[in-house]
Amino acid sequence: IVEPTVQRWFSEDFKAALALYEKLERQIGDPASGASTANRYKLFINLAKTQYALGNKDAAKAAYAKAKEIDPEKAAEYAYLGGEGQ
Repeated sequence: IVEPTVQRWFSEDFKAALALYEKLERQIGDPASGASTANRYKLFINLAKTQYALGNKDAAKAAYAKAKEIDPEKAAEYAYLGGEGQ
C-alpha cells in the first residue's frame, strides 16, 4: 500500500493518496498495531502533508500532532503542518 500511495502523492492525486493513507492509518496508526515508531511517524507526517495539500488544515494539524507526539524533534521540520510558527 505504501508504494501506490507515494505514486499518487507525487502525481498530485492527493484524494487517492489520502484514501490510501487513511487505510494505512487503520492498519498501523495505533501503537498496539506492532508497527515501528519510524513507520508510524512517517504515516502521520505524510497524512498531514496530504491533508495540507488538499486544504484540510484542521485534519493536517491533527495528523501532525500525532507525528509530533511520536518524534517531536523530527516533526519540528514540518511545523507549518501544525500551524506552528506562522
